[in-house]
Amino acid sequence: MYYSPFTGPFTDAPLGSNAAPLTPDIDDTLDLGTPAKRYKSASVVTLDSTDITFTQMSSPPANPSTGYSTFYLDNTGRPNVVDSVGSPVPLALQSDLKSSVMNTGTATTNHLASFSSGTGQAIEDSGILKTNVVQTSGATMTGNLNLGDNSLANVGILNLQGQPSGIPVPSSGTVNIGYNSGNNILTWKYGTGDYPLVYGPQVGGFPAPVVGNLTSFQYADGTKIQDSLIASANVVQNTGTSSTSNLASFSSASGKAIQDSLIATANVVQNTGTSTTGHLASFSSASGKAIQDATILSTDVMLKTGATMSGTLDMNNNSINNVSVLYMPASVTIGDNPMAGGYNCVTIGRSADTSTSGGSSVCIGDSAQSSGSGDVAIGLGAVSSDAQAIALGFNAVANGSHAVMIGTGNNGQDNTVMFGPNIINIRPDQNGICDLGTNSLLFQNVYAYGIVGTTTSGNASAGNVGEYVESVVLVGSAISLTSGVRSNVTSVTLQPGDWEIGGDVTALWVGITGKSLIAQISPTSATFDSTANESTISGAVNTFEQFGCLVPMRRVSISTATTYYLVVSSIFSSTATAWGDLRARRVR
Repeated sequence: MYYSPFTGPFTDAPLGSNAAPLTPDIDDTLDLGTPAKRYKSASVVTLDSTDITFTQMSSPPANPSTGYSTFYLDNTGRPNVVDSVGSPVPLALQSDLKSSVMNTGTATTNHLASFSSGTGQAIEDSGILKTNVVQTSGATMTGNLNLGDNSLANVGILNLQGQPSGIPVPSSGTVNIGYNSGNNILTWKYGTGDYPLVYGPQVGGFPAPVVGNLTSFQYADGTKIQDSLIASANVVQNTGTSSTSNLASFSSASGKAIQDSLIATANVVQNTGTSTTGHLASFSSASGKAIQDATILSTDVMLKTGATMSGTLDMNNNSINNVSVLYMPASVTIGDNPMAGGYNCVTIGRSADTSTSGGSSVCIGDSAQSSGSGDVAIGLGAVSSDAQAIALGFNAVANGSHAVMIGTGNNGQDNTVMFGPNIINIRPDQNGICDLGTNSLLFQNVYAYGIVGTTTSGNASAGNVGEYVESVVLVGSAISLTSGVRSNVTSVTLQPGDWEIGGDVTALWVGITGKSLIAQISPTSATFDSTANESTISGAVNTFEQFGCLVPMRRVSISTATTYYLVVSSIFSSTATAWGDLRARRVR
């Protein structure tokens, strides 16, 4: 016998009362006994568990030579055998066997077996011939099937055999149904009477019935129906009432339910002609009930909600009124014969001209002309001909760089403003200042002029210049002091910005032989700020004395919200209290 694989050579395998070496030679055969006898295909070999040890193989071994079989263990530990031409075949283990089923009696050939106990392990002859039962795959009955007043449920197709001579007379109290092939009708018979059944077309007839379609009568006698070619799913129903001559409207999104639309057919508008897709309709008669193709594309009209023009709108000397915002492209021309040539230009007026502009120019007025870059000409005959020049007024001309001409006249001087015949020089000198008017009036780093203050009693809003923040501690709420210990009288929190903050403090000493008071505004609680000034008061011996002082104002410029404290410290021998006020104002 050929074995593969094994953990060592075959040695001394017991065989009955004899023992012989079982080491195969190079052709996987062995000699057994004194007379050389070759074993190539053994049926059964019984070996002790200690004789040969097999290891599991991750994959089946190669097929052995013809006439040999290979025994091996697969990767699950199950024994398998493979011959020279086939695939590995698993061998049955004792654990694979189930409890046996037994028949302790006799049986008749072709009789079906039935269980004789509830264990499922014992059977007996049921006495039923296998030819006398009907299988679920179909069979032909050899006798009548008596249901005994029971139902025959879930019948797919009931195939009736034709009765050329008519349906037999049923027994008393019963009804026979069948196919009378003589009359080609389906009938049911009660007693001796024949009653035709309504039936549909034969298979293959016309029209072929479709599942889900409604039926219609094929003959006037009502005995035969046919496919109406109308799907039941397409039937539209009206579950309510309606008025005569009213149109119907759908009552649900399914399209299968309708209701009275309350619209009379007499009010329906009709079109008896043809039309082009996308065209608007117009009335073709004064009745208001007939329309026709207006030959106007719906895309060629403008809605009140807005649209984009694809051509020129000729106003024919009419006005456009109540314009909120007039959106225009980068360069805009409006008027009779306007001429625009520069980029980002606005040209409005008859013969207004920005055609020679260097760009970003505005020209408004009859015969107004802008030929510089970034210049403006507004008015009849106004001309701005140099860079960033402005000409405003009748025949105003600004032909100097950064020149402004307001009114009739010609200003050709750079960096000047002319009102009529007068020139105001606004040209800055090398220090960035200029002279204005007859008297030299120097303007330098001017941020604001003529700001009018409020005349009400209110406060500036938070974040505005002039915002005011204050915290007051009255004498009735004075704090108690401890000699030599720094204490907070009050505090305020300032938001980011530029502030001026100051205050005042008052102290009361009772029964004191010596006294002093130091007060300061500090961003640290109960701590003096080494970068800020302070107020100091010292006094002579008295039994009762009160002193007050102003705390030096300081500027604070902060980028985050910061709390500032009114901090005091006093030296005394008895008791002392302090009160005061801390206030700040946003200065810019």
